[in-house]
Amino acid sequence: MAQQNGRARLDAFAVSEGGERDYWTRIGCAFENKDSEGYTLLLDALPVNGKIVLRAHRDSDDRRDTRRSDRR
Repeated sequence: MAQQNGRARLDAFAVSEGGERDYWTRIGCAFENKDSEGYTLLLDALPVNGKIVLRAHRDSDDRRDTRRSDRR
């Protein structure tokens, strides 16, 4: 898992279904608390469908906020 300042970092995404593909929009991030017993979630937006997906941070995510993935 990616780390920032020695603590785990996760990116928060809203995922919407769009026919043949899902659309991922980064809406925030989560940082591991100092006591390692939880996370602080910082959001810039809220998903309309109420679903938030947390994924390990990758530097490539910094270059684009919207990703497409093939639905399997």
